[in-house]
Amino acid sequence: MDHISVLLEEVITVLPLSQDSCVCDATFGGGGHSRALLNKLGEGGCLLAIDADQAAIDKALGDPVFSQSKAEVILKCGNFRDLARIAQS
Repeated sequence: MDHISVLLEEVITVLPLSQDSCVCDATFGGGGHSRALLNKLGEGGCLLAIDADQAAIDKALGDPVFSQSKAEVILKCGNFRDLARIAQS
């Protein structure tokens, strides 16, 4: 079964994103929200994606959507409850 991102359109519509925004997906999972967020970001933008499952991060590292993005992409294994610590690192 393929991953289905919940409330994807609502998230993308509500967030006031520009080409140089910095945004965090703290529950990366299958990467659906992160992919959509990257479509809104440009060279000055950045995406921090966090997931507790290292396999999800490893899979994203091999995905050209994330490895060849114009925006900076930072993929970290961790729990969203540690967002402040992860973001500072």
